[in-house]
Amino acid sequence: MTRRKLREALIKILYASKHNDRGFEENLQDLVDLSRDIDENVPLIDDKDEKYLKKVLLDIEKNKSKIDSILQEVALKWSLDRILDLDRAIMELGIYELLYRDDIPNEVAINEAIEISKKYSGEESYSFVNGILDAISKKYSKSLNKKG
Repeated sequence: MTRRKLREALIKILYASKHNDRGFEENLQDLVDLSRDIDENVPLIDDKDEKYLKKVLLDIEKNKSKIDSILQEVALKWSLDRILDLDRAIMELGIYELLYRDDIPNEVAINEAIEISKKYSGEESYSFVNGILDAISKKYSKSLNKKG
């Protein structure tokens, strides 16, 4: 899968986990099973992709309180429960990439979140996602020591 498709899969899992009583791993397994149901010989999510998705989901879960804290800090006028679950999932992945992924330049993390938001969320959501992630990038860029 491409990086974009992997991000979309991650967001689907994060979103699903907000709407059912199942954890990230169970929702990941559902997506993997669905992928294999479509074409058992050439699954959309192969073993390498599944391993990557699992690693990122575990990292997000491990750092969830920090990610939520930073999101709440920057989204000044918005309580977390007022943010659409899909937008929140997109921003959680974006924040994770900004804070914890040195191999992904900040501009790429933000642009990918914007493009996914345009594809899946409401008309104006991408502006909100852009504003939040850009503010986080600027606020934490010196402490992140990232390329880009």
